[in-house]
Amino acid sequence: MEVQRPELILVLGKEPSRFLSSLSPDLSFWKKNQSFAKLDEVDEQVKRKVKFNNEVECDLVLLTHPSFRPVNVHRRRYNGEEGHPAEIEMIKQLK
Repeated sequence: MEVQRPELILVLGKEPSRFLSSLSPDLSFWKKNQSFAKLDEVDEQVKRKVKFNNEVECDLVLLTHPSFRPVNVHRRRYNGEEGHPAEIEMIKQLK
C-alpha cells in the first residue's frame, strides 16, 4: 500500500476485510463483522478516507466475494437498492 498509494480498494469478501481491519482503527467494525446483513444495516460497507497505520489514506468498499456472489449478493442492501444494484451503488459512491 505504501508503494502503490491506492485511492480506492475494492475489498472482496469478509476475510480480506478482517485482515485490513487489523491495519486501521477506522475499520474496527469490520474486525467483528459477522454478516453482510449486519454490515449493511449499520451502513459500514463504504468507508471514506480510511487512514492506515502506515499513513496511507484511501476509500474502501466491502463487496461480496466472487466465489460466493451467486448465493449471497441478493442479501446486500445500500442506499435503497438491493442485491447487485446495491453493490454497484456502493462503488458509485466512491468514484
